[in-house]
Amino acid sequence: MSNRKVPLVDGEYYHIYNRGNSKQKIFLNKEDYDYFVKCLYCCNSYKSFKFREDVIKPNINAFDFERGEPIVSIGAWVLIPNHFHIYITFSHKSDLWQNIKRNKDKNRISEFMRKVSTAYAKYFNAKYERTGGLFEGSLNLYI
Repeated sequence: MSNRKVPLVDGEYYHIYNRGNSKQKIFLNKEDYDYFVKCLYCCNSYKSFKFREDVIKPNINAFDFERGEPIVSIGAWVLIPNHFHIYITFSHKSDLWQNIKRNKDKNRISEFMRKVSTAYAKYFNAKYERTGGLFEGSLNLYI
């Protein structure tokens, strides 16, 4: 996540985007797009999980995965072959905000995007037998 000098504001929407290293494609087929959308859902949780162990092996639909309370609210997303855009907000009015405040190094949006990016990069690297970073630099975040 990019280093932000201005703190995030409760209730504001943020435009987050990132692209593949060297503008490479990060979605090569429909299965890749579907997996990323499933990551958006499953990773939007404070629960730790392993996609293969918790969703694939029990043979459940990813959207039936019991994720608990979401970390953020996603307003919209767009997936393009070499990058993605996500429109996101959060509210710290819930008790969940306390979980993040205890660890001052994290905020809700950073934690969510870390989980999504890691899960998708692991999937992509394993599927296409590659190593290294999938995404270029840090995430870009705009109001």
